[in-house]
Amino acid sequence: MEEEEKKPQRIQSFLSRFAKIVPQDKKVKIELIQFLQQEYNIYLQDNEIRVVRGHIYLRTTPIQKIEILRRKQHILEVLEKKLALKDILIS
Repeated sequence: MEEEEKKPQRIQSFLSRFAKIVPQDKKVKIELIQFLQQEYNIYLQDNEIRVVRGHIYLRTTPIQKIEILRRKQHILEVLEKKLALKDILIS
């Protein structure tokens, strides 16, 4: 009986190790938002950026999108350095 009571505790203990792991796509989004605010004073909301398998999709105003795309090369270089990633695309 005690063994059955310990199983949920073991599972919970095991899963708690992974509680703070942030998916890579979420990391890219967070870093991009922070970088754009600090470097270019471009303020985007979390829902204006979607990251899927290394592709960054922007759902923002045309003016902001143009400003980001003009600086695309620099933004990608910084993200690749900070996150140690390759093949990130912005569209």
